[in-house]
Amino acid sequence: MKTVLALSTAIGFFALTAVANAGCAFYDKAGWKGAKIGLQAKECALLGTMKSDFCKGFKVVTFKGWNDRIVSVQLHHNSKAYLAQHENNTGMKMEVAGKRGTGNLGKMAKHASAIRCYQ
Repeated sequence: MKTVLALSTAIGFFALTAVANAGCAFYDKAGWKGAKIGLQAKECALLGTMKSDFCKGFKVVTFKGWNDRIVSVQLHHNSKAYLAQHENNTGMKMEVAGKRGTGNLGKMAKHASAIRCYQ
């Protein structure tokens, strides 16, 4: 009985840890290097003027000095990231999905003004 209880406690802890770490990390250098900001699933950030409906339905997080700075995105636990060039969701747009994200955003690098993280 003690073994079953210990095992179920360990599994429960692991599940809570995995959920807590779900999210997206955004870096200002290629290859997931340099300065970093992070969003959890269902969080959004406006990096420029902070005046938009882009984050409707998401928890809004604020990061100063990150407009047009993101170069790479790392994903955790099946999260996805959405980046838009302008906060009103116009211009270039990119969804990053997959197991790890992308080490270089290509043409979208240094152009994101609004970002979302979701699952």
